[in-house]
Amino acid sequence: MSLKAQASRQCARDTACRKTSVEINPPSPLSDGMGLVAKRIEHEPNSDPAMVVIKSVNPEYQTYERMAEEVHIVGRVVWTSRRL
Repeated sequence: MSLKAQASRQCARDTACRKTSVEINPPSPLSDGMGLVAKRIEHEPNSDPAMVVIKSVNPEYQTYERMAEEVHIVGRVVWTSRRL
């Protein structure tokens, strides 16, 4: 990220961040037939009909399967924030 290009938008207390790693299977916002969720998805190989495995980042939630035609990816997660 070029700070010179962003100089007009930077403030004294701002922190510039850059991504140093890439997740292989990042969570995706998707509609799974029950609602809008952010989960990791994997294709179930050799399944007929085509199935996907839906996994939560949170280990308290169970992994489940859905037919691929029932799952619709509606975007991608580009930023998250949480309270410490």
